[in-house]
Amino acid sequence: MDNNRISMVSFVWQAAGIAVMLAMPNSVVALYVSSIIVGLSVGNIVSLPPLVIQHEFAPRSFGLLVGLNATVGTLIMAVGPGLFGLAHDLSGSYAASLCLCIGVQLASSLIILCAPRVVREPVSATERG
Repeated sequence: MDNNRISMVSFVWQAAGIAVMLAMPNSVVALYVSSIIVGLSVGNIVSLPPLVIQHEFAPRSFGLLVGLNATVGTLIMAVGPGLFGLAHDLSGSYAASLCLCIGVQLASSLIILCAPRVVREPVSATERG
């Protein structure tokens, strides 16, 4: 399977779930369904990056890049809620925060879609090291 495509679909799926929340905030069924949609795809945020890193980069870089990914991800998770709260406070509505989430998800999908594909030769046992 192509982990990049799975990541892209996961981001689009999350954006769709958030869009349903935004479009039908008074429907309990819609909120449950959209929460399930987002919940089923959000786990990929944790599990897919190491798989993508393993596929896209040399084995000797794996530890460094997974650590860098975790660091950057943690920093974004630390700053994100404050930015979404600021969007809410400035607009007076959660719609701005949800639209920002949708924009980030779709931008992530576009970045993955436009990224050049790397074709690697299989790594031999001696190169793994």
